[in-house]
Amino acid sequence: MIGAVITWLATSKVGRALAAGLGIAAAIGLAFAKVFSAGKAVQQAKQQRQSLDNLRERAKKNDEVRTLNGDDLRERLGRWVPDNDER
Repeated sequence: MIGAVITWLATSKVGRALAAGLGIAAAIGLAFAKVFSAGKAVQQAKQQRQSLDNLRERAKKNDEVRTLNGDDLRERLGRWVPDNDER
């Protein structure tokens, strides 16, 4: 059965045209898959770079807060914690 199909593809004009069309479609599909894969890799690299930047920024802020004295720390936290009088 498979041999007959291959023979038909190789010997008839319609078969050769169909085989050529399938070959072109496969080549286009492979090119599309390669471009998609490259775009995915670029996006993953951007996300990793952003994650590292976020980590560095968080470490910088942690170090900055760690070096504050008590009054400065209370002032900084006062921006985020509401006063008891406002309830």
